Amino acid sequence: MENNRTTFLIGAGTPLDLVLPQDVIKPSTTEITNDVRRVYTDYLTQGDTITIVDDIYNWLMKNYPPDRSNPYVGGTPTPYIHFEHLFHVLEMLDAYSWVWSRNSKNPNLYPVFAPFVQPNISFDTNTLSSVMDQFILRIMDIVNGYDSNFLNYHTNEWYWKFYQQFAKDSDFFVLNYDATIEKAIGTYEDGFMKTRIRELGTYTVAVDTVPPEITPVGKNTWGRNGKVVYRLKDKETGIRAYRGTIDGKFALFGRPNLTKSHWECKLDPKHVKKGVRHTVVMTATDDCGNETTVRDTFVW
Repeated sequence: MENNRTTFLIGAGTPLDLVLPQDVIKPSTTEITNDVRRVYTDYLTQGDTITIVDDIYNWLMKNYPPDRSNPYVGGTPTPYIHFEHLFHVLEMLDAYSWVWSRNSKNPNLYPVFAPFVQPNISFDTNTLSSVMDQFILRIMDIVNGYDSNFLNYHTNEWYWKFYQQFAKDSDFFVLNYDATIEKAIGTYEDGFMKTRIRELGTYTVAVDTVPPEITPVGKNTWGRNGKVVYRLKDKETGIRAYRGTIDGKFALFGRPNLTKSHWECKLDPKHVKKGVRHTVVMTATDDCGNETTVRDTFVW
């Protein structure tokens, strides 16, 4: 038959058995759950720790119905609690706490069921939002770390070529967290490469194998000015993604002036300790998956 096409249905966890660097966490349900259970920093009280996520996990393990267990795990049935359960509980506590503390004055945000239940776990409403933000950032850090590793074409050329050989005559449906397969096969539809144009004319398909350029800007003034600045530049397809860390922790970089290719991170003593030497790692990826990573140190 002509025009035969193959459909690939990629289930959750399918590419997770690939070998990863030591500092990259596999975005499996178990690994993500273990990471979000770690203690959190309470920035409102000068760095005290918060254990509410792990407390919720342990409480659910003791009280959740045992028959709600993982059907793929043999032996004695045990509750199957993962990070999605934990975040759902955090959301409910955050919403209901406004009623329990009698601070809910907006009827549009009033959880109508809250008056009929009472909290059976102690928590500080002032720290819930901070914990939820850190919770989400941990998940993003894991997924982005995994994706960034495999989006590097030069390091994982075999991985890209494996899926690219099926791209023209196949359809892919990916049900897991990573975006590496979609990036590997490119923008194909019904066997043809797809793109958008603004004007009619003759076009050529080219290959971009040149990674982006990352240049520190005013590095000697980072500590004095309280901000880290990099210039990101890509001559071909442009910058698609970037990621920065300071001392191994996610750092929020922004582009305050769109006319410049400068990305800045304002240093916050709540997140970055003052008076010591720090290591910043910046990674940029272009639209073809080429990646550049630089490391710099500074004192603040």
